[in-house]
Amino acid sequence: MNFKVILVALVACVVVSLGVVGAKASAGGDGREVTDVDMIKKLANSPGAFVFVDLKALRADADLENVYDALERDVEIWIEPLDMDFDEVDRMGLGGRVSAFEGLFSLEQLRCKLKANGFVKTKYRGVETWEKDTEGEIITCPKGGLFSWMSCTDCKSPFTGPCFNPDAAEADEEPEEDETDCGYVDSVALMSSRGLLTRGHETVLTGRRDWVRDSIGVIKYGDASIYDDSDFSGVISLLPRATVVKYQKERLLDLYHYEGLAVSGISVDKKDTGTLGIRGVCQFADSEAAAAAMAEIQADLENDPFSRWQNVEARRDGRFVKLTFEGGMAREAIVDVAPPCITMVAVGGITMTGAVVTWLTDEPATGLVEYGESDTLEIAPVGDSGLTTGHTLRLSGLSPDTAYQFRVTSVDASGNDAASARLEFRTLGHLPPDAYTVIDDSGRAALRILLSRIQLSTATALELSLTNPNGVRTGTDSLNPGDTEAVLHMAEPHTAPVPGIYKLAIIDASGKEIVWSEFAFIEPQISVSELVLDWEYVSYAGRYTLYGVAFKLQNDGDLPVYIEAVEVTIGTLPFEMGVDQMVLPAEEKTVSRPTYYTGVAPGAKKLTMRFLDQAGLVCFTHSSTVTPA
Repeated sequence: MNFKVILVALVACVVVSLGVVGAKASAGGDGREVTDVDMIKKLANSPGAFVFVDLKALRADADLENVYDALERDVEIWIEPLDMDFDEVDRMGLGGRVSAFEGLFSLEQLRCKLKANGFVKTKYRGVETWEKDTEGEIITCPKGGLFSWMSCTDCKSPFTGPCFNPDAAEADEEPEEDETDCGYVDSVALMSSRGLLTRGHETVLTGRRDWVRDSIGVIKYGDASIYDDSDFSGVISLLPRATVVKYQKERLLDLYHYEGLAVSGISVDKKDTGTLGIRGVCQFADSEAAAAAMAEIQADLENDPFSRWQNVEARRDGRFVKLTFEGGMAREAIVDVAPPCITMVAVGGITMTGAVVTWLTDEPATGLVEYGESDTLEIAPVGDSGLTTGHTLRLSGLSPDTAYQFRVTSVDASGNDAASARLEFRTLGHLPPDAYTVIDDSGRAALRILLSRIQLSTATALELSLTNPNGVRTGTDSLNPGDTEAVLHMAEPHTAPVPGIYKLAIIDASGKEIVWSEFAFIEPQISVSELVLDWEYVSYAGRYTLYGVAFKLQNDGDLPVYIEAVEVTIGTLPFEMGVDQMVLPAEEKTVSRPTYYTGVAPGAKKLTMRFLDQAGLVCFTHSSTVTPA
């Protein structure tokens, strides 16, 4: 009976152990020191940087308390979704968009916290994972950590103007804290090396879903890790193991870039009660590039405005520059594990085929806009690989009157990634036919825009502009809050508009025109009907006298026409009549003018009417045959 009880207990232990989907044996369970090499072999390849921190060692040394506290604030971004106790994490490794934490924490407690925070349990390649849709669930950035450049609340909007997304907050408002977009966690993997006889260290992967899954492949199936990158491994072999280790492509300490620099690495340890000792290695493409950069590296470290490093020594060894220097216990920019903080995302410069997306980051970072007509953001992204805090990217080739979804992403010099929530804007479109009409405004052809049909509203005064096909601005109108219509002239007084493409634009406060809509006008189509000539026969002369002419003008085109006069020829009799009429599209006008011409012989006559505009040019002609009667 006792044997059965023991057997049941052992089976239960095995079941519990197998319930936590295991990985390859994690270092540390047997008391062996876990190094940066152990951790770097757990994370997927191709990040811009890797950071390893031995948190257990930091906690054990009272002199490093300030460093530990500052690091905790920066690491919060990665563990907040789990409500993980930072003091239970022994080691962490961060590479790109995924982080690995090892410690003796309870996976059962983490499961409860993940479930409470909206994560759903699933499996990937046999590993227990917890995932969630992060739409609208962006984790806010840390404020004032040791490795943060500035507080997010210091950000100001780079874009203000009338074309700011009307569904977004006012551009001049300060962002609320929960409106700040930083790197987010949408996937967590729980892995354990615990066995029947050893406690082992649990490994928790957090970060972007694809990167977490790639790192699962590294740990369980030997897929390529960061260590398999030859540039990284070359520097790793030259650095001593330490409490804090950082490797970074193409830069040193986030700030410094040198021609031919492939990878830099630093290892940080306590030297004495008030000093950190740092060793560094910079690997260049060749020895010539290393020789050219060595003096510059020395000068940069000696004059670093943030940290004021001391006892700097740089020496070259082939294509490597090896470094030693020192710093105080609370120095900035030693390692960076916090993603950039994204604020003030705005859409401006919206046209029918383009838009300008702007945002700020609290540290220099790259910029990328993913966008599309669906939530898959299927169009090729637009990006800028330069490191800056103010980001402006122009989208082009868009379709008119179309809703687009987009998301901005920034990656800092350490490879830490941040993304905004998915947002939306709509391109400008052609006005619907019932939103405008062509009118006669005191002898000038004009467009009347019915604002209620297009729901164009504004909190400030704007100006609308109309440009004809020749590129000449023909009309403007002020648009004030509450206005229901706008009137824009198409031509000068008593002049017919030019056929072709007219462009309607919004003029912002700086005088810049943003094309809003276009109108394709073909031409007027004038016809003459119901022609009546008032004849009287003079019997003693045997001829006719013309006392008046009446006719109807009809415009079946889409542009108005202005008629100054009409030249009439009846047989050999020429005369001119003043008309002074504007005929709008779809309009009919009856013209009646008195005349007095005598001596018209009996019989059929050819009638020709040449209609003239203000410049005396012929607009159109009409011919028919008339017989005095």
